[in-house]
Amino acid sequence: MPSKHILVPADFSESSNQALDYAITFASKLQARLTVLHVVEVFPLGSADATTVPEAYIEDLKMEADRTMQSYLARITAARLTGNIVVKHG
Repeated sequence: MPSKHILVPADFSESSNQALDYAITFASKLQARLTVLHVVEVFPLGSADATTVPEAYIEDLKMEADRTMQSYLARITAARLTGNIVVKHG
């Protein structure tokens, strides 16, 4: 039985962009839904021994990622597919 739900990882690279195009084409043939996942990788600010990251910095990264992910969702819906986006911190 073919999959009805496809997970597409996104790191905003050109390869990731091409993978989304492929996933859209593939999902159209299967009538599958798409979930695009982006994980915000947080690096400590300041010195190398910093162990905490300001919450405002994490939120800024998430908001910027969400804006880009909204454009990915628009591409999915333009193809008349069902999809969603997920932005996680990790």
